[in-house]
Amino acid sequence: MSKLKWGLASLVVVVGGVAGANFYADHQLKQYYQTPSINKNMLKVKYDHVQMGFWSGSADWTLTAMLDPCLPNKTLTLKGQDQIHRSWAGYKIESHLKLEPEAQKVWQTFYQQPLKINTKINWMGKMNSHIEIPELNYQEGAMRFNVAASELQLQAKNSQKQFKLIDLSLTMPKLEFVERQQQFSMQDFTLHTNQGLNGTQLEDGYMKMNIQKIHAAQAHGALQQMSLQDLAVNTETKLDKNRVSVSNQIAFKQLQTPKGNFQDLQMNFALTDINQENLQRLFTHYDQMMQTCQADQQYYASVEKDVLAILNQGFKFKSEGNQVKSGTAIAKVNLQGQMLPAHHLSFKGFTEMLPNLMEYRVNIEADKHIFKVFKPQATAAELDEMVYQLVQTMQAQRKGDFFHISMQYKNGQKTFMKEISKK
Repeated sequence: MSKLKWGLASLVVVVGGVAGANFYADHQLKQYYQTPSINKNMLKVKYDHVQMGFWSGSADWTLTAMLDPCLPNKTLTLKGQDQIHRSWAGYKIESHLKLEPEAQKVWQTFYQQPLKINTKINWMGKMNSHIEIPELNYQEGAMRFNVAASELQLQAKNSQKQFKLIDLSLTMPKLEFVERQQQFSMQDFTLHTNQGLNGTQLEDGYMKMNIQKIHAAQAHGALQQMSLQDLAVNTETKLDKNRVSVSNQIAFKQLQTPKGNFQDLQMNFALTDINQENLQRLFTHYDQMMQTCQADQQYYASVEKDVLAILNQGFKFKSEGNQVKSGTAIAKVNLQGQMLPAHHLSFKGFTEMLPNLMEYRVNIEADKHIFKVFKPQATAAELDEMVYQLVQTMQAQRKGDFFHISMQYKNGQKTFMKEISKK
């Protein structure tokens, strides 16, 4: 009898938990349709006729995009319907475009398959959307544009009674553009970020972009052919109290150009101690200016004032671990410096005082054969002469085929030294 009681009690707990979880999931679904994440001047979404039964339901939606702020009445409008299915884990939503005959004709000009959007909302209010973008094929005369079928994934969470985007991932296997004697192609493009997804509000975050291969060619011009392999771009933003730090890294495995070939590039640059309040104000004003048809002098003046405020507060910068190879030759560069605080009211005044506001130190180490990038046919004697000129003019230190330059800039003066400490 006691076992039966415990069994019934357990059943009650389970059923109650499931019922409570579904009630909470219902609440999250209601929040999802009442407070859509997209609601900006240039892009808006509206939901209508939200109907939900016990196991399934539907909702109509309209997405309106203003392509040109100078033409507010000329908008791109997409309509669709969500098919909602309840599950024990939350909700599954299938979104379908409902194109008018004319819009359907335009869509079929570029795409042969429909757009597929699947969204899941769990009991805790976390949303995952998987968007399958069909292959794009367009040709007009000698111009051809192709983008392979791609995938976009979005994550959002319920925060303060609205869904806030927290993650975005884009995968594009291939892009190709050909027009007469010009070609451009890109393979295996991926983008992963949690930055800039909710307007201009500053927040901690990162952006990672990778491209396996880029190829460009043209019949005329200085750059007739270029090939880049394994490009990686990483950006990270950190907020600490009232300060902001931004770091950037760029790397590639190989770059081939008519002027020379490069390998194993590493470029790093970081800004630290940026005033957060001033930077936030700049982003806000810039966003307002970009959404205005004809930004008047007031907007430009606001942006200029914000930039001056950031510069006047001062900040630090560094670029360390930089390197590039060309054949067997290698060059390394390290840089550290700061922008000193100031009190300028105009860019003219700031520019005039810039030499006295900037302080930095730089160390360069390189193989003399790196000069062949600029002069491929240079002889050994010519390379030695180039290094000799550096020794004479910049107090470079030479050891075999390598040379080292240390320079400090302070109070508008350059000082060349045998070695400068990184501290």
